[in-house]
Amino acid sequence: MWVGIQHLHGSFRYIVLLLLVAALVLAFRGLSGKKPFTEGQRKVTLWALIATHIQLVLGLILYLGQWGMYSLMLQDMSNPEARFKALEHPVGMILGIVCITLGYSLSKRAGTDKGKHVRVAIWMGLGLLIVFAQIPWPFMKSFGSW
Repeated sequence: MWVGIQHLHGSFRYIVLLLLVAALVLAFRGLSGKKPFTEGQRKVTLWALIATHIQLVLGLILYLGQWGMYSLMLQDMSNPEARFKALEHPVGMILGIVCITLGYSLSKRAGTDKGKHVRVAIWMGLGLLIVFAQIPWPFMKSFGSW
């Protein structure tokens, strides 16, 4: 069961990244001119938010379900792989998801279309950078795998 959830968590990241990039592209296109913040753009931003929260739930299921393994890893913070898996990845991802959630929530409260574009661009862009940096890409770490 854990292997299936781990594969789903690892594969679902591409959907999350695709939706976040789509939301950012639409936000930056809106910044360049006087384009309105359309219902379609709101839905893309909402789907990006939903996808990141689904990814968070999958990650929390893995993290809490395998807590015995991670509690052992937390005892050895000098090991980069153990530190990344037990501490850096979960904390960084939660911080990135908080930024993405702020981007969606603050854009709903903005009074103008330009304000909505700006809030999505800033907060979701920051969230995407944090999330991208915390993904265990196999070419960036010696312990990742596809």
